[in-house]
Amino acid sequence: MQVAFYLLSAAWLYTLFQGFRAIRQGQIQLHRIWLIRNYSLSFAAVALRAFIGLGVALQGPFPSLTFDDIYTTSVWASILVCAVVAEYVIIHRTLAPLVRKRSSKPRTPTYDS
Repeated sequence: MQVAFYLLSAAWLYTLFQGFRAIRQGQIQLHRIWLIRNYSLSFAAVALRAFIGLGVALQGPFPSLTFDDIYTTSVWASILVCAVVAEYVIIHRTLAPLVRKRSSKPRTPTYDS
């Protein structure tokens, strides 16, 4: 479980640094992508509380679940779910419109002799 928190901290700092570096280089779209990742990793703490609540609620039907099992699973699930949601948002909300915008530009025909 501590490994998950160490990885989360390292990933959070890495995404923050990459976002800062991108904006310093004037790469606004790349900055936006890195900060979406950073925000989602920040939101993992909120998701952790939700997953713990869900796990505790599942203790009723599944009394063999211990709180340690619920907590460990919730930590990893919160990190993974937030990371996957961030990548989904990046692909479908940030990159896809850029690709559609580029592909919709009229191309000038080239005439080869």
